[in-house]
Amino acid sequence: MAEKNKTTVIINSRQYVVVSEESSDYINGLADHINEKVKAVLEIGNNVSGERPLVLAALNICDEYFKTFEARLDLQDEVDRLNKSFDDIKKSSKNVDQLQQEVVGYSKELSKSAATIKNLEAHIKRLETRLSEQEKQDKEIKESESALKESAAKEIEELKRVHKNEINQLKKEQEQKLSELRAEFEQREAEFLDMIDRS
Repeated sequence: MAEKNKTTVIINSRQYVVVSEESSDYINGLADHINEKVKAVLEIGNNVSGERPLVLAALNICDEYFKTFEARLDLQDEVDRLNKSFDDIKKSSKNVDQLQQEVVGYSKELSKSAATIKNLEAHIKRLETRLSEQEKQDKEIKESESALKESAAKEIEELKRVHKNEINQLKKEQEQKLSELRAEFEQREAEFLDMIDRS
């Protein structure tokens, strides 16, 4: 058990002995505070005497206590609110860290996607170049085919014309030979008939 201290104090001109575990300096400080409150009551009050100043001083002290206690409760509520806000901030900070990590992850994925898109664009460009070259080759082939067809048509027409002329020439020659043979036959036939007549 803590040692008790006896402290003699004077409150409102009367002496009191206080037994407490608190130090004498602390008790004297309380007594001085009470005396200040009593003095304030006496300064503003008229016809205040006896125990009345002490009672009014006690009421003022209680009023201060309750207001201080309420202020302390309000302060505690504010502290609790601030602690909750701090906890929320810490949680938000964790969420921010998580979001930052997600952003970093998305940035990496975006970089990969950008590289993939770049490769695809390069591949598409190569395919477009090959397609353009193929179209150019197809056009040249078609032009060559068209030129060949035109040339072949001309050659065929020329061959037809030549063959037609040759055929006409052969017909003429055949007709001429046939005419000569007929004339020769007719001449021999006449000679033969003439020989028969003579005999």
